[in-house]
Amino acid sequence: MRRTVKSSEAAEGPNATKRSALETAEQLRQWSELDEILIAIESGQIQPYYQPLVDLRTGMVVGCEVLARWKHPKRGLLPPSEFIPAVKAAGDIRKLTYKLLRRAIADAQTWPDTLSTQLVSPYGG
Repeated sequence: MRRTVKSSEAAEGPNATKRSALETAEQLRQWSELDEILIAIESGQIQPYYQPLVDLRTGMVVGCEVLARWKHPKRGLLPPSEFIPAVKAAGDIRKLTYKLLRRAIADAQTWPDTLSTQLVSPYGG
């Protein structure tokens, strides 16, 4: 059986085929991760966690910062550094921000009136 060699493979040798296969596998892995992240956003796996803000003069909690955490079904609780870059790359940071904001607003309605709320955008706009 004769093997037909493409001109690019002939020029670069058999390693070109291996590189191409590795690049394709990496693209598929990235697409799979993006799909997983989109499912996580839609299903509420990425949730708000609240970091208290304390008035140093009084020691009283006066508000909180909303932090995103992913309750991954297999990998456990993931910090934003594990998923926010991929969310941004996918162009879904606004979607995630909107979901977290809606949840935070609903949660804040149950908090004491002594706590303040403030919105700070993660993407500067």
